[in-house]
Amino acid sequence: MNKNFDIAYLRKYVNGELSSSEMYAIEKASHEDEFLMDVLMGLEEEKKLKKPLDVSDLHTPIFERSHEPKIRSFRSYRLLGIAASLLLVFGYWDHLVSK
Repeated sequence: MNKNFDIAYLRKYVNGELSSSEMYAIEKASHEDEFLMDVLMGLEEEKKLKKPLDVSDLHTPIFERSHEPKIRSFRSYRLLGIAASLLLVFGYWDHLVSK
């Protein structure tokens, strides 16, 4: 069975317009393919809302799932440490000078 389903075919699945063997093939494939399961869940949500989903709303979640989170470098923390040290030194210096 072809596991490359187009969106119109998957909409028929969500609407219950396929035969039981066709629906079983999609269900079996969705258990093996996480992306297909996500598409089916999105189509079910689209059906509940009774309007097509805005594709631009999908770009952010897809990007977040497909890219590892950016790890901050220690450089920015080092700069914060230097700035905090300078504040302490200047504060202490001001305290000594004002006596």
